[in-house]
Amino acid sequence: MKQILLGVLLAWLLTPLAALMAAETLLVERGQPRAEIVIADKPARMTKLAAKELQSTLQKMTGANLPIVSQRAAGTMAIFVGKSRYTDELSLKTDGLKHGAFRMASGKDWLALVGPDKDFVPIEPWGRNRSAAETARVNAAWDKITGDTFWNAARDLHFRYHPDLDVWDQDDAGTFNAVNEFLRGLGCRWFAPGELGEVIPRKPSVSLPSVNRTVTPDFAVRRFIYYTEHNGIGNKALWNLRLGLNHGAEIVGFPQICHGIKFVIKRDEMKQAHPDMYLLRNGKRDMTHKEDGVPDLLSPVLFEKQVKHARAMFDHFHEPMHNIDLVDGYGGLAADDPAWNAQLTPARGWSGSMSDQVWGYLNRVALELHRSHPHRLSFVGLCRRCLCSSTAREIGAMHSAGVLRGSVFARESQCAVM
Repeated sequence: MKQILLGVLLAWLLTPLAALMAAETLLVERGQPRAEIVIADKPARMTKLAAKELQSTLQKMTGANLPIVSQRAAGTMAIFVGKSRYTDELSLKTDGLKHGAFRMASGKDWLALVGPDKDFVPIEPWGRNRSAAETARVNAAWDKITGDTFWNAARDLHFRYHPDLDVWDQDDAGTFNAVNEFLRGLGCRWFAPGELGEVIPRKPSVSLPSVNRTVTPDFAVRRFIYYTEHNGIGNKALWNLRLGLNHGAEIVGFPQICHGIKFVIKRDEMKQAHPDMYLLRNGKRDMTHKEDGVPDLLSPVLFEKQVKHARAMFDHFHEPMHNIDLVDGYGGLAADDPAWNAQLTPARGWSGSMSDQVWGYLNRVALELHRSHPHRLSFVGLCRRCLCSSTAREIGAMHSAGVLRGSVFARESQCAVM
């Protein structure tokens, strides 16, 4: 009798498990594909990359090669990557998602991994390389737009394009993030660029998950800054995407996030026409410091030119934010001008060699820009030495004036005021 009861009990306990296993829907079964990766007829660049990422990773994981198609085969499991007519039919919207946010949803025979995937379109004139001829071309075109001789900050925009991936840093990556969130759920990790840093578990089968999630980032700008960006960053570009980083050009703009004044003073034509914009040191106007020169923050011409340059960046390139801080190595300098020296506070040591006149000048520039472009931001991306040496009174005064509008950035340090 006990044996009969035990058999009945085991059958009762195992029946749900057996039914569950029988009902499980598989995307890959014992190394064989049971699904297609479905994209739009004309997918965005990042969507194409996301589909390839999903295909190649699942192949490494299971040995199965899921085909990438734009037309779903009848009766076939589908993984929808990016927006398409199929996701439209399912009412899977990405409206309001930004900064790399995404959706993951599933049905009885489909999985959708979708996010905003708008392709970035660079505004002319922008540089295709760093050659002298290309530099002259983009600067000449910029001169016609500005009526001046500023350095075109878009000369180096090509750094942001990665030809091996066929994507820009500024491309929306919501769908790519959705794909990698799915892969992370399968155990994938990317601890370093390249195959050495990737962890892809081996498994014969992959199940269709039951999911309905919308993921939004806690931080809009998620970015590594590589010192060698001008030489290309190689496989770190793909690694950045796998980590879910966001270059943040929709918030901080495309130029470098520090030393923005160099684009005003850098060119020889500007130096020849306006030598009074450069600091008088040891009997000469310093036009060679760090190749750009040392700006004289008391010069009314410098103030006029920097405001004009920033307004041109806002108006032509539609930059949401523009960096206005000084050239590298500005602290600790000496000058021949008594009025300039009078701004220093030697009693504060090295900190007093720059912060008062720096913050005062940036304060005036940002306030003037706010008059004409109240919905754009001017920001400071100083090194930790510059920002951390400034007093709370100085930074607080700038916030009170609405100068940086809550956007003081510190670089190379945890020191930041937000």
